[in-house]
Amino acid sequence: MNDKINPRSFMLVKFLLTLGLIFNYTISLIAFVNAINWKNKNQLMDTYIYISVETLLLISSIVCLLIFYFVRRDINKKLKHNYTKKEKYQILLIIFFLILVFTISFINLFSIMFLFINIYIFIVSLLCFQLLFGITISILESFSRLSEQSIVNRQWFENEDELKKDSKKLKVKISEKKDDFNPFMQEEKDD
Repeated sequence: MNDKINPRSFMLVKFLLTLGLIFNYTISLIAFVNAINWKNKNQLMDTYIYISVETLLLISSIVCLLIFYFVRRDINKKLKHNYTKKEKYQILLIIFFLILVFTISFINLFSIMFLFINIYIFIVSLLCFQLLFGITISILESFSRLSEQSIVNRQWFENEDELKKDSKKLKVKISEKKDDFNPFMQEEKDD
């Protein structure tokens, strides 16, 4: 079972994708809060701090999504699974929507340079699109890994069933030995 992939690795993959998208959403939310505070003529944070925080969130998002990619690729290589045409199409759509999410994040990152009267409406509309794209990415990612996950689950649980059968055989052997063995009877024979 050590050479098999644990089905929980797919939870890690989903977690990394979700975390990367949450970092992108946070970029938009901070840009929105900063735009509202700009409209009210009180700055929430200095421009340098704003760009630093936004850049840190963007880098964190990129790191999470790169780790997601490498873990997913590693799982695929270990399984030696060939994607179907439908799965390849879903993965291309995921990449396309991720590019859109990052484009929106870059726009929101530099929205401080384009502060106009209704910038917060613009940022909210971009955030809504970003959330919609993120939900679409999550759904497509789940569909694209269904066949891989079924293979991993089948292999993992077949091995567990074999281990359970082996342990039942051991229990039967142990119980047979216990039926024949009585420590009190042997003591009496020795006396």
